Amino acid sequence: MVSAGRVSVVLDGPVEVTASGPQAGPEWDRAGELVRKGGSALLYARLDRLPPGPDPDAGRRAGLVSPEDRDRYTGARTLLERLGRAVGGDAGGAVHWGVAGRPVLAGCEGVDVSVSCTAGIVLVGVSGGGLVGVDVERSDRPLYGSGAGRRVCTPYELVSLVRLAPRERDGELVRLWTLKEAYRKAVGRGAGFPFGQFGFGPDGRPVRVQRPDGSVGRGEEWLFHSAELPGGFRIGAALYTPETA
Repeated sequence: MVSAGRVSVVLDGPVEVTASGPQAGPEWDRAGELVRKGGSALLYARLDRLPPGPDPDAGRRAGLVSPEDRDRYTGARTLLERLGRAVGGDAGGAVHWGVAGRPVLAGCEGVDVSVSCTAGIVLVGVSGGGLVGVDVERSDRPLYGSGAGRRVCTPYELVSLVRLAPRERDGELVRLWTLKEAYRKAVGRGAGFPFGQFGFGPDGRPVRVQRPDGSVGRGEEWLFHSAELPGGFRIGAALYTPETA
């Protein structure tokens, strides 16, 4: 929906992309157009489908301990550089890391970006109309039996979790985890904002930030999105839309 050259701020996607090749154009073109008009997009790629490329920040990559972390870093940078070119940033889609390690697209003033990687997947959220945060995890991650519920959930969420069938609890915890991690990234507070201080309602209902007792804590200025990706992944995304604040 376009209004005065801008689009209504929504989380568009997630859409699978590659960094190059004949199937890459339409998705990147749409994402770039949305962001230039103040909208937002969610893009993801499989690391084994991203072409290797030169890394202008090889020192940062070399500082990562495991090969998996180095591959994730390279994949994320490849995707971010392609995103910068789609949005219309500096030639070459230069990327650097700013405050709290958040990626910044050179020449894309007013564009916010968040990135998350896990198990061969890289997810990018980009917004031209507000702050954005994203997270991706394996949807079959075994969390409940490890006691993660007490670390992740508010008292209200714990009660809701116990009411679920045992086979559903891990999946619900992953959904809550990804939404909370995305929200923390969007507000830029990280581990200084414990998961137990805010919550979300049950799956299948409009997602709003809740206080620990389950009452609504934030209003319509925040948009949230939770979805399953092919291959067994769950994503969470949070978007702050100042025009509705």
